[in-house]
Amino acid sequence: MCGRTALFCSNDALEAAAGTRHWTNRSGTSFGTNSGSDSSSASGAGYRSSFNNGPLRRLPVLAKLKVGENNASKTLALMQWGIFTRTGILTVNARDDTLASHASPSWNEVKHSHRCAVPAQGFFEWSPSHVPFFIHSHSFSMPDSNDKNNDSGIMWFAGIYQPPHLAVKSISPDDPISAFTIVTTTSEGSCLKWLHDRMPVILTSEEERDLWIDPSVPFEKVMRLMKPLNSGLKWWDVNPFVNKVSNNTIECIVPSREKSGTLFRYFPTKTTAENTISNKRTIDKVNINSNHAELSKQISSEPVTKAPCVTKLPKSNDSNLHKPVTNKSKNSSPAKSNLRLSKPLVPENSKITQFFSKK
Repeated sequence: MCGRTALFCSNDALEAAAGTRHWTNRSGTSFGTNSGSDSSSASGAGYRSSFNNGPLRRLPVLAKLKVGENNASKTLALMQWGIFTRTGILTVNARDDTLASHASPSWNEVKHSHRCAVPAQGFFEWSPSHVPFFIHSHSFSMPDSNDKNNDSGIMWFAGIYQPPHLAVKSISPDDPISAFTIVTTTSEGSCLKWLHDRMPVILTSEEERDLWIDPSVPFEKVMRLMKPLNSGLKWWDVNPFVNKVSNNTIECIVPSREKSGTLFRYFPTKTTAENTISNKRTIDKVNINSNHAELSKQISSEPVTKAPCVTKLPKSNDSNLHKPVTNKSKNSSPAKSNLRLSKPLVPENSKITQFFSKK
């Protein structure tokens, strides 16, 4: 399956890859229905680049649309990712075997004349052990701090879209917008078989892409394009940071072997003056640590005299200590002493003593 993509290229690079600078209903309102729709050259409004695109997000797609009485022409448009079927289920992928079997009424309405191509610079897939992988083309290069290489490796996925008047359910009824889904195929025989049993249908050439989006070509003639790709892809595992769709930084696509903190290499380096100050602080810290180490070594080399430990008190020869304290008068109180008595203060003629002394 394909439920997450990355597209962060510039608007000019997207238009160059699409082969057109025309946008239809960039704001997402009344897509493909009004003759006076906006088809001006792109200024970038509405397209939001992201390292972590998920369902229900508005993304650019390429389609051939007929505007007014003009012939269908290739144009870019923003559409919502995810189509609600007649059963009310949100689907972000359409299986190729389901499209070919004519078993889905929702797909039968759109697969003949509402096909599109979805741009992406990579997509994410999770292994059976829940490890995320970023998959991209061989031409992809990691962007740097100066936003270079941001436009590399644009791929095109086969998709189908649903105009607003065919929608069963809309997320924003006040702002109707077309919705699209990505077509997937089996990964059997592809380079991604080890990762997942499904993968997106990737249109590898401009001829394949133009044939797929042409509404005048019957679906039966484009079915052959729905096949797995067995070469031309690369991948690496990424940080689980990408699991949360709201996370949208370069860390989503950075290889996990890049340990925490190495992302600073994507930012400008320090100046010479800053490096000089930093080096001086490091030297001072080393000197302080050296002084502490020498002091600790000097203290540890001095002999340590242990105090004697008294484990047993000496016996006393004073016989008075072992004599019981008795009352000499009724008004007198027993003598207070902190000394431990060897015999109890109970008289020998008490009933308890007499009872236990009997044999």
